[in-house]
Amino acid sequence: MRLVIALATLLIAASRLGVVAGQAAVSDPKGDFIFCETGAAAQGPGIADIVGAAAALKDDTLRWTLEMAEPLPEAPPPGTGIRITFGVIDPRQPRQLTGYNREIDFQIANAYSVTITTLSDEGSKALGGELAIDGSTVTITSPAKDWDVASPEDARGFGWTVASSAFVNAIAVCDRLTEELPVYEVEGVAPGPGPTAPPPTSLSPVATASPGADGASGDDGFPLWVLIPVIVGGVALAGGAVWGIARLRRR
Repeated sequence: MRLVIALATLLIAASRLGVVAGQAAVSDPKGDFIFCETGAAAQGPGIADIVGAAAALKDDTLRWTLEMAEPLPEAPPPGTGIRITFGVIDPRQPRQLTGYNREIDFQIANAYSVTITTLSDEGSKALGGELAIDGSTVTITSPAKDWDVASPEDARGFGWTVASSAFVNAIAVCDRLTEELPVYEVEGVAPGPGPTAPPPTSLSPVATASPGADGASGDDGFPLWVLIPVIVGGVALAGGAVWGIARLRRR
């Protein structure tokens, strides 16, 4: 039942996401890990602990910056898989049921890597991107033209959120920004809501790989949101069966 409630809450929250006014750069408390499934306080590795993040458009380049609680080592530690994901909302594009339509994955497994994709009902499209690491600072850049951003005004209303998931000894812990939906800093453009965001689409979101317990990327996985109606239906049927049996026994 706890899983059903959590999944339903996630779906409802995602459907309500919109590009709202916020800060371009945000800070996050150090050590505020939670267990991904229960939400209880947890401990996690400092290289997965986000203490600051920012997103901006400048000089025809989109840039995302992460500040971690500890400097990243030259080689990722074995046995730990870490995925840090920027969920990006481009208000000109339909959103997926995840609540966003662009995804930036910075993964720490056998090596450091970044993948940037556009999510749509027709599939995912890879976008160009580069990764730079300097101590505890991670910088990801992508050409604005790859995002169909020809002028600063095209990026008005872009929003983003970021979270990390760390898998340590098969136990998953998460760190999420306390500011759920900051906005982009766009040079030369006053903050504003941008275009009206299209509603979430009803088709399946694109499945993405996630790091496993051994630090390696897993398979495509199964979109958990698909299980929501199955689980809810199963719970309802089970409840009806119990109620029916109870009535028969009273007779």
